[in-house]
Amino acid sequence: MSLVVENLHVESGGREILRGINLELSRGEVHVVLGPNGAGKSTLLYTIAGIPRYLVKKGRIVFEDEDVTNLPTFERVRRGMCLMHQFQPQFKTVKVQDLERMLISKFGGNELALKARDTLDIESLRGRYLFTNMSGGERKRLELYLTLLTNPRLVLLDEPDSGVDVDSLVKIGEVINMIIDSSLSCILVTHRGDIVNMLKRIDRVHVMCSGRIVESDGKEMLEKVLRSGFRRVCEKLRERFD
Repeated sequence: MSLVVENLHVESGGREILRGINLELSRGEVHVVLGPNGAGKSTLLYTIAGIPRYLVKKGRIVFEDEDVTNLPTFERVRRGMCLMHQFQPQFKTVKVQDLERMLISKFGGNELALKARDTLDIESLRGRYLFTNMSGGERKRLELYLTLLTNPRLVLLDEPDSGVDVDSLVKIGEVINMIIDSSLSCILVTHRGDIVNMLKRIDRVHVMCSGRIVESDGKEMLEKVLRSGFRRVCEKLRERFD
């Protein structure tokens, strides 16, 4: 297994957000996590990535047979776990090309990132300050490229289709398909069908409601949820837990 999440309970700001998450991801698999706003989807990715404000109260996270539950974020990145954030902070003193150069020096660069750079039209962004005065599409394209520069083995994508223009969405979809072709493990969080309809392969779909995974199935689950909406699915499935 590439990733195993066992009975994960997580708090942030004194509030329990995840309430017993179990998930297994084999090497090279692509999993999609769906759910309404506030279901805990982003929290799941942030916790896997080791973002400090999310406190694991119970359970564990195992990556490539190593318990990483208590490892800091930078150690997880070294091991090949990397998160594409939903919201990117602006840095008015750091240029894209400077961070790009540093990441290539640190991680050595890789063929996938080079291909993604051209597809995502990063050249037009290299002389600008990091995420400053950029459109939603520019920010998401850049964040995806920087994620790939860390040479990841597990890519965590938090709503890559949120707030982007159509052209950027197509480019992002193309690069995610490159990730799939490269046999990297991937978890993609979304609450829309825009990006998932572009993917050439989805191995597993999980539906989250109120901090729990209430259903896991194949791609047919995706079609069911997108057709009927989250509220009906969550209300029906939550009866097992409440």
